[in-house]
Amino acid sequence: MPGHSTHLPLAHTVGRVARPVEAGMHMPSDIAARIDLTVKPGSKQPGFNSVAGTIELRVRERAVEGAANAACIRALADRLGVAPSRITLVRGQTSRRKTFSIAGIAESDARARLREP
Repeated sequence: MPGHSTHLPLAHTVGRVARPVEAGMHMPSDIAARIDLTVKPGSKQPGFNSVAGTIELRVRERAVEGAANAACIRALADRLGVAPSRITLVRGQTSRRKTFSIAGIAESDARARLREP
C-alpha cells in the first residue's frame, strides 16, 4: 500500500544492508556482538587502541562518502577473522562514535580480540 509502512524486525544482513525478517525465517546465527568504537579517520598510523576502556580505531581513509566507514568494516573483519558481509554499521554513520554488529561471534570474544596488541 503506498504511504503505508510496516515495521519488521531487522535481524540479518546481506551485503552490509539490514533486511527485515519475515515470519518463519531463521537467522544465519543466533550469536552477534555489538561493539562501540571511536573512529579516528585520516590517521597516519592505522590500527586499534584501547583508551580508558574505549576501543579506538584509526583508519587512513578520510570521512568522505563512506570511505572511513568501509575501512572500519574491513579492519574489523580482518582483526576478528570474519567476513566483511557479517559486519553491519548499526549507529553512527556520520559520527566518530560508531556501533557495529558482528554476526557469528560472541561479544566477549570480539572485545578480547580487539584489545589484543
